Amino acid sequence: MGMAGFLPGLAAATHPSGFPQWAAGGDLLSPFTIWVFGAIFGFMCARFLGILAGDSAAWLPSPPGSGVRRAALLLHGMVIARDIWCNHTKRGTFRRCCRELWRWVEERWFGRPAAKTSRGLRAPLGAVAEQAAGTDEAWCVAENDLKFFKTRMENRDPGDWKQFCQKELPGELTFSAWCHILPDKTTEYKSVTVVRDITAEEMMDFYLDDPVRMKWDGMISHHELLQQDSVADRQQIVRWIRSFPFSFMTDREYIIGRKVFRKEDRIYAMTKAVEHPLAPLKEGLIRMEVYYSMWYTRNVECPWGTDKKACEVVLLHHEKFGIPERLSRFVACKGMWGVIKKMVPTIREFTTERRRRCDPDEADAQAYGADWSPDVECEDGTYSSINTQGGRVRRFRPFRALRRAVMAGLVTTAIIVAKHK
Repeated sequence: MGMAGFLPGLAAATHPSGFPQWAAGGDLLSPFTIWVFGAIFGFMCARFLGILAGDSAAWLPSPPGSGVRRAALLLHGMVIARDIWCNHTKRGTFRRCCRELWRWVEERWFGRPAAKTSRGLRAPLGAVAEQAAGTDEAWCVAENDLKFFKTRMENRDPGDWKQFCQKELPGELTFSAWCHILPDKTTEYKSVTVVRDITAEEMMDFYLDDPVRMKWDGMISHHELLQQDSVADRQQIVRWIRSFPFSFMTDREYIIGRKVFRKEDRIYAMTKAVEHPLAPLKEGLIRMEVYYSMWYTRNVECPWGTDKKACEVVLLHHEKFGIPERLSRFVACKGMWGVIKKMVPTIREFTTERRRRCDPDEADAQAYGADWSPDVECEDGTYSSINTQGGRVRRFRPFRALRRAVMAGLVTTAIIVAKHK
């Protein structure tokens, strides 16, 4: 059956809604794509038949014309092939194929295990309760994590740290950051931030409030609170999804256990990657298995000479993104200050709202997690979440649509110019 017979058949295929199948699925460009592909295929068939017929002109370089025209047609064909692939395969198929190929190359030639990608179904509620009750140090943050943090910060030679950033927003905050190359060639980061007109209690609540974090950390597209053992010391298990502005980078999934410790004049927060039965591996996400972010807050004198309090935050951070370490280090060093600057207006908004409820030096009874409730099992066997401490932001990524539009325009323009030379 030729293209002329195929297209009417495509249009005749209907959805239960009464619309054509391609229209009901939202794939409005599919008939046009198939038509263009058929036109190019027909051009190639005509040239092939000319060769079989002995036409010497058919042996000329295919397609005829200048190199610009041939390159334009090649690019156009690649765009068409890409559209056909995207329209007839599940999203992420090409990335998964490349990822599996790269894993095979790593295991075969470099002897390195590749990063794990998740897949799986949600565990039954009964199993979750049993596993959560039976787990202890396997995923909960404990005193040994606090000891690890103190050892890293206090016993390390200052010469091991290389400073890469020292910035100030006059009258608002100061920020200094260092990096250290670990024996496995990954990077550990340390930063010291001093913020005006905020207490240690407020700053700790600010950092541990995930909905507020989404306002200044633009790459977190989803957060949820999976489990909470104590609101007072913030012993929580949370799940984050970090999305990148580039379509070729797979979203990262974080399952984070955290807990707050109060020691003398400092408030410590220990967070690290853990496993949890409510967070099975899911396809299409890369689970961050090596991650820890630890810090303390304390009240200090205002460095700008005001009578208001200031807060010092000393942070230690490390994670393995699964990308070349030099690239990861470059992105962190260049982008860290931009994230810190975005914190300032969010901090002012947060403290204003919090001070309406409680004193700046007191614990907030309505802090993140105060109204959290676990998932409950319904009578029909399904699971209904009454957890309000979660959210997702669907981010519009204009780069993909813009790139396709520009590419199509350039290719079409090049073809027209070459044709009318």
